[in-house]
Amino acid sequence: MQLEEMDRYRDAYALVRRGLRVTIISVLTGLRPHYIQKMWQEVHGVSSIKGQLPASVHAFIKSLEGAARVSGYTAFALSTGIEQGAVEQALTAKALLKSVEEYEWLSALPIDINLAYFALRDVVTRIVEWRRCAFCGAGHMYSLASISLRGCPFCRLLDEHRKAA
Repeated sequence: MQLEEMDRYRDAYALVRRGLRVTIISVLTGLRPHYIQKMWQEVHGVSSIKGQLPASVHAFIKSLEGAARVSGYTAFALSTGIEQGAVEQALTAKALLKSVEEYEWLSALPIDINLAYFALRDVVTRIVEWRRCAFCGAGHMYSLASISLRGCPFCRLLDEHRKAA
């Protein structure tokens, strides 16, 4: 086994441990789903999650708080170690693992690695827009397809908090 192949298996193992879907691991590592499913069985003691993958990050965002959290993660991931204009670098196995681990360490908040993948993928492929708020200056996801993603989630949460106080 060559070093590069061992590295791909190591990445796949780390992604399986975090619960990333088998199909996505296969895309990121180039390993066959069959091997990843066996790895999943050994790591988790159960079969891998079956079923259709979500079409986009919209499937994960159920609230304004969720929109703010995923926008915060995405802003962090896009700003750490990625050269300007090369955001596709965020969609590698190593970059995904690194950004999720570092975000969780800094924020003390867990984030679903599947949500993290779809957030980055959807920004890179422009399924959702990446905008900068004119009021607070924060980067955030924007999409007309989701009420929670219409406008800056940080400013909207602050407005809600001020109205409640």
